[in-house]
Amino acid sequence: MKVCTCLVLVYTCVRFMDARFTFEEDKNTVVIFSGELKIELWKNPYHMVVYDNTTGKSIVTERSDKGHRLGYGRWAGEYFHIYEGYLWRLGDIVEWYEATSLVSVSYGSNNVTAYIATDDPKNRTIELRLYDLRQRQFSFSFIMPDESMNRVRWTLDTPDVQHEGFYGFGERFNSLDQRLYKVGCWTQDGSFSIGKLFPKFRFPGGESSTYVPMPLFLSTKGYGFQMDTTYRVEFEFSHVYIAEIQIESNIFAATLYGGHNVRDSFNRIIETNGHSLIPPKWAFGPWNQLDDEVTGVNISLRAEDMLLKYDIPFSMNVNTMHFLPGGVNESLYPQILARNEKLLNMGIPSTAYFNPMVETSYYGTYAEGANKGYFTKNETGDPYQFLYVAAHVFQVSQVDFTNPDAVAWYQSLLQQGIDLQFKGWMYDYGEYTPSNSINSLNQSGLESHNEYPLLYQKACFDHLTANNTPGSPYAPDYVYYVRSGYTGSQKYTWAHWTGDPSTDWTQGSGMIAQMKGSLNIGISGMPFSGSDIGGYEWYTDRSPSLELWVRWTQLGAFSGLMHEQGGGKGFGAKTHIFDTPAGTRLWRKFAKLRTQLFPYIYTQAHIAHETGLPLMRAHILEFYDDPEAFLVEDQYMFGDSILVAPILSEGWSGRAVYLPKGETWIDISSNMTYDEPDGRFRIGQSEPVAGGTFITVNAPLDTIPLLVRAGTIIPAFDPRVQVLRTAPHPNVTGYDEIRTLHLWAWPDSTSASSGHDWQGNTFITLPMSLSVGKGLDVSLNVTSANYDTVICQIAINGGRSVNSVKVAGGGPDLTEMPTWQAVVDDAGTTAGAWTFDTTRYILWIKVGTKSIDINAFFKE
Repeated sequence: MKVCTCLVLVYTCVRFMDARFTFEEDKNTVVIFSGELKIELWKNPYHMVVYDNTTGKSIVTERSDKGHRLGYGRWAGEYFHIYEGYLWRLGDIVEWYEATSLVSVSYGSNNVTAYIATDDPKNRTIELRLYDLRQRQFSFSFIMPDESMNRVRWTLDTPDVQHEGFYGFGERFNSLDQRLYKVGCWTQDGSFSIGKLFPKFRFPGGESSTYVPMPLFLSTKGYGFQMDTTYRVEFEFSHVYIAEIQIESNIFAATLYGGHNVRDSFNRIIETNGHSLIPPKWAFGPWNQLDDEVTGVNISLRAEDMLLKYDIPFSMNVNTMHFLPGGVNESLYPQILARNEKLLNMGIPSTAYFNPMVETSYYGTYAEGANKGYFTKNETGDPYQFLYVAAHVFQVSQVDFTNPDAVAWYQSLLQQGIDLQFKGWMYDYGEYTPSNSINSLNQSGLESHNEYPLLYQKACFDHLTANNTPGSPYAPDYVYYVRSGYTGSQKYTWAHWTGDPSTDWTQGSGMIAQMKGSLNIGISGMPFSGSDIGGYEWYTDRSPSLELWVRWTQLGAFSGLMHEQGGGKGFGAKTHIFDTPAGTRLWRKFAKLRTQLFPYIYTQAHIAHETGLPLMRAHILEFYDDPEAFLVEDQYMFGDSILVAPILSEGWSGRAVYLPKGETWIDISSNMTYDEPDGRFRIGQSEPVAGGTFITVNAPLDTIPLLVRAGTIIPAFDPRVQVLRTAPHPNVTGYDEIRTLHLWAWPDSTSASSGHDWQGNTFITLPMSLSVGKGLDVSLNVTSANYDTVICQIAINGGRSVNSVKVAGGGPDLTEMPTWQAVVDDAGTTAGAWTFDTTRYILWIKVGTKSIDINAFFKE
C-alpha cells in the first residue's frame, strides 16, 4: 500500500498499517511506530523526535529553532596538499539554507519518504527517507536538491549537559567522552604531542586527530548513532545544549540504534559492522622487536638468549624488514628464510613490514604497476605521486584497491613475505589518499579517502583467509597489525596498534593517550588493540626512562596486544628496558604474567569474537548504569573479570581506584607474590570490598594495581611455558608441552566463585554445610584433552583455615603436603594433594583427574 498526501491540509487522524510498522498523522505530526520505537515528524517547523515507545522517554530530539535546524549549503575554497598525511583547506560556506516545514509523505513496505520545504529562494526541497526500520533501530537519509550543495548539518538537542556523554568515534587519544570536543572523521597521520609545554595538544592535526576515525558513537542515554558514509563528517559537542553533525556531501545518511541500554546499542552496531576473527594463539603473547634497526643484532642469537639464558617468554619476533615501498634484496632471500625457519623451530613466528605504497625507484615493480594502471591517478590520468617521510623521504604512488587486477597484483607482493615464512607483517599507513586523486571507479579522494583503509585491509584479509573453513571463527596462522582504519575495519583485521606514540607521559601522545586510543577503538568495535611499549618518537622529550618503560610494560601486559617497540626516531639513541638487569627482570616478570594469563585472555578473545566486546573495556561498556564509573577514564576492565588501574604519571607509587557499583571487588595486586626463580605467581587473600567507592592501591615500580570481581576463577598456564606455539626445539617449552591447568580463585564472601575457558572447561566453588562440618565444595569439569593435572589456588575469606580435603561423595582424602612447593612438585600424585598456606590464607589443591568434585572442610 502506498499513500501520498499533502500533510499541511490534513486535520483528521489517519492510521496506516503494514506487516512491520504503523503510521499516524494529524495536522501537526506524522508518527511512525517501528517495533519499540516511535518516530515523530513535526510539520511546522519540521523536526524529528524519536521515542522509546515502551517507556515514553525521548531518545533523540532534532533541533527546530532557527539557526540550528536541518540545513544545507555550499562550501567554496581550496584544499592544500602540503603533505598527504593531512588535509589542509581554506574556504567558507557561501550559501546556507534551512528546513522549514514538512510538505508531503509517502509510505512503502518498509520505508517512508517525505519532502521538506526550505527557505531556499529557489524553493528547493529536502528529500527525507526512513528505511530499514527494525525493532529498535532504523536508517534515514536527507538528500539535498543538487550536488552543488556539499554540506549538510543535522543538530540534536542535548539538554542534559551534566550527564549525557558521547563515546566511540574510532581511535581517539584525547578523551573517552567527547562531550566538549569537535571531532572530525578523516583518517590521517596521527600527529604527535609537542612536549610538556602543551601536554594535551597533538600537532598538526589537533587533539581529536586519529589514524582510525569512525563516525559513530554511543550516548550514555543508551542509544547509538552511526553515519553511513565515507565522506568527511564532523561532530561538534562543544556547544552547551546541542550536538551538531555535519557531512561534507550532499547526502546525510545515518542509522540510529535505540537499544535498551549502552550495551544493547553496542551489540546492534557490531551486528551491523561485523565481528573480528579470533587471532592465532601466539598473537596474545609478548611481542619483541629483536632487531633494533641500528646495530645489526643477530636476531636468532638474541632469541636464544631470551628463551634459554634468561627464561623470558615471548611469542612473536617483530622484524623491521620492509617489502614495501622499496622491496627487499632478493639475494638475501635464502638467509631470511633460514632465519625465519630457525625461529619457528623455537616456536617464534616473525612478522615483516608492508604498506600500500610503491616507491618510484623500485625498479621493475613500480614500472609494472604504473603501466598496468594499478595506482591511484591524478587529474591528468597519470599515477598520482607524492612524498612521505619515514626513515628517509620516499616518492611513491599508492595501489588502487578498487581495481581487482591491482588487488591481485598487490597480493602477489604479499606472497613474497609468506614464501619466506613470515607469519604476517606490520600493515602500515593507508591514510594518505589525496583529496584530488581519482580511483578506478572514478571516485575522487574526497569520497574514497576514508574507505581506502578498508579496501587495503580487505586485500590482505582475502588473501590470507582464502583457505579458511567457511564460517570458522578463527583467523589463519598470521598476524597483520594495522594502524589505519574506518567503520567496520574489525571484519577485515584482527590486530591493531595505536600508531607512533611519543616516549613520554603526556596526555597528547604519550602512554595515557595510547591507552585511551585502545579503549576508544574498542568502544567502536575493534577488540584487539595495543600500543608501542616504550613509545616511538622522542623529538620533544627525552628517550624513555626506566620508569616509563616499566609502567608501559605493565599497561602492555594488560592490553589487547603486548608489543614492545625497540626502534623509533628522535634526538640521540633510544634507551631500552633491556639496558639494565633491573629492566630485564621487570620485563620478564610481566612477560611471564602475560603468558600465564593466556587461557583467560584467549577465552576473552572468543567472547570478543562473539559479542564484539574488546579485551580492554572502557567502563561505559561494562558499567553503563554507574555514572561515576564511566567518568573515570584512567582505568578499565581487562576482559570480564580483571579491573586494571595502570600507573600513568611519573613518580607515582600508588593511586586511587574506583570500584564500580553493583559488584564486590578484591584487590589482587597488593597480595600477589612473584617467585622470580621460576616465574610463578602466587595469589593472596584480600577481603572483598563493596563497589561504589574509591580505594587507594599501592603500586611500587614492580606492581600494577589490579582487582577482580569477587567470585572470579581465572584459568592460567604453568610458569614453564615460554612460547604460545608448538616448539620443536628441545630446550624451548611450547604451550602444549606442560599439561597442567592452573586456577586462581577468589571466592566472594559466601565462598562462591566460578570460571570457564574457551574449551568448555568449567570451575566452581560453593559453600558447603554438612552434618560433618562447614567447608567449600570445589567442582572441576575439565574435559579438554590438553590437561592431565589441575592445580588450584583458592583464597579463603574470613580468616578461616582448612582441616581436610577429600573427594566428594565419600571418596578418599587427598594427601596433605607440608608446603605449596610440595603440592606443585609432587608429580607422582594421582589421587590428589593439598596444603593450606596459613600465612596467606590460600588453599592449594592438585588433582590428576579431569572432572572431580572435592570437599574442603574448614577448621571450627
